[in-house]
Amino acid sequence: MKKLISKLYIAWLIITVGLFSACTPDSFELEGKDVTVDDLVEGIAFSITHDSENPNIVYLKSLMPSSYQVCWQHP
Repeated sequence: MKKLISKLYIAWLIITVGLFSACTPDSFELEGKDVTVDDLVEGIAFSITHDSENPNIVYLKSLMPSSYQVCWQHP
């Protein structure tokens, strides 16, 4: 019986410590800008190629590192 109680106490202790250590405060603040307007030019930040068979198809490729989220805005 004492073994069962000690095992339950250890399990309760592990769960309690796990709950308190697993929670971290959320941060919704954006970091400072590290890309300037001069960095966002064709050939440095992105490339544009046209399909040779179909002139209505345009390929846009981001040349930025994978840490950036790419969102294309076009008319």
